[in-house]
Amino acid sequence: MKKNQTASSSTTQQQLLERIQSTRRFMAKIGSNKIACTEQNLVHSNWIRKFVASLTTLQREFSLTSSGAISLERVLGNRPPPQSTAEKQAYAAFGQIRLMELYQQAFLPHGMKAAQVLVTKNSLTTEDGFRNIQGTMEAIRKLGGITIANENDTVATDEIRFGDNDTLSAFAAAADGADTLILITDVNGLFTGNPKINSNAQHLPVIDIITNDIILAASGPIGDHSCGGMETKLEAARIAARYGIDTFIINGTSENCLRAFFNGNSQCTLIHHSAFQNFQNDPRPLKTIATHTAAYSQ
Repeated sequence: MKKNQTASSSTTQQQLLERIQSTRRFMAKIGSNKIACTEQNLVHSNWIRKFVASLTTLQREFSLTSSGAISLERVLGNRPPPQSTAEKQAYAAFGQIRLMELYQQAFLPHGMKAAQVLVTKNSLTTEDGFRNIQGTMEAIRKLGGITIANENDTVATDEIRFGDNDTLSAFAAAADGADTLILITDVNGLFTGNPKINSNAQHLPVIDIITNDIILAASGPIGDHSCGGMETKLEAARIAARYGIDTFIINGTSENCLRAFFNGNSQCTLIHHSAFQNFQNDPRPLKTIATHTAAYSQ
């Protein structure tokens, strides 16, 4: 890694703490692996319940983007993997109800109500659609609700799908007026390689400038079991950056991960919204940029 890719070690911790404490409103993205495990036929209801309880102590405004509908239906409905698009969409239709029941039951003891917002790519990437979602989320907050956003897999086709909730969460964060996007995964942020198979992989706590090396390090699942791994998280950070939103990637193994994060007791990666300035307007995926050009390798 080049020496300018991260903040100097002498100022990194202070930089992280100051940025964490300045968070006013955040969007947290939760992957399917935090909701259910189809391999072990388990629903992580205790994790959700304790995670929500921890959320309510943070004294910050927040909303969530949550995957997990199809996984929940597979586990609770005792169903095999879906074999067609129509079957996958049917699983999502059943599973969305189950997912919201989980969140509703978790929030009710704290005097809060979960509100489901299902979107497609058109909902958040067109001007009219974005304004509509923006108004809906604002109204939900005024009515005392907590937005739980998810892709509307019951109707979305390949042409109007995000395909991953990392990307969706970045647009939803912008629509909700968040200043911080928090992507919850199962490692301590971004590394120079896969830390589970490479003992020499170095943790990147603060990223001020995105380079080819960082993009390539993220171009594969680095311990993350949800769709896309770290590559989609870096793309989500680039989208969030367009709206001036900083992105954190944190370890969500513990249900108290956000409490530990806001107390400054969590390893994570902060990606500044200014880190993408070299190629923010390049329409190509980050991996394509890094693989096919050296224009931004500095």
